[in-house]
Amino acid sequence: MSPGEGALVEIDADRAVDKQGGSEGCRGGPARRGGVLGLRLVIDMGRAGTRSLGRVGALGVCAVAICLAACGPSKLSRGEARRVISERLEADNVSRSIDRGQMFTTTDPDSLDCTRHVGSAVNEGIAQGFFSIRKTKAPIKLLGRTYTHRVDCIVEATEKAAEYLIGDPGDLHALLAKKELVEISAISEPAEMLGKRVCEVIYLYRLAPTPLGELFLSDEQRTVKYEARLAFAEYDDGWRPE
Repeated sequence: MSPGEGALVEIDADRAVDKQGGSEGCRGGPARRGGVLGLRLVIDMGRAGTRSLGRVGALGVCAVAICLAACGPSKLSRGEARRVISERLEADNVSRSIDRGQMFTTTDPDSLDCTRHVGSAVNEGIAQGFFSIRKTKAPIKLLGRTYTHRVDCIVEATEKAAEYLIGDPGDLHALLAKKELVEISAISEPAEMLGKRVCEVIYLYRLAPTPLGELFLSDEQRTVKYEARLAFAEYDDGWRPE
């Protein structure tokens, strides 16, 4: 080509980015397809006039093609999935209401042992200082005569248990465990669904029991790893859980 002639430099953006993010395609070697499908850039070198200027122009086109290819559809990363799921698990604790006690009628109220009627977990909590039992009794009269007695065995939380209770302490609604992410097991390939690009994350989590959870959760509940799934959809600002 003579110095005064124009030149067309044609670069295929589908060949502009290799698997390592380099510019193998721009050098003419094999390369994977980039995110910009079927795009071809054509630059008229005009009156550049020298081979060196032509090479600079071609390298510039390669840079543009690489940039455009990198702007294609993205995938949800494991790091982002871990961050989002960890935040959701942190807000999804395990709790339960504890039986506040029972009412009995008996002709011999003094011999009634409340600890025999509140369950082993509450009794262990009493031994560890988390609960106490208050026993009340009242006569039941008919025509002025006492026929029997009403006995209430009332379970109450101590100050030691207060930090593990949710809401009104008198309701005895206990925080048993927090959920902790163990691992991200798999992330599906993005697919089109209802006009969105979506994927599914499979993950494992475990329960981290509180001291009250140690009383009320079974050995299996405290040690097993639970599998769960969460769908994500891609928006203009990134991936969000659905």
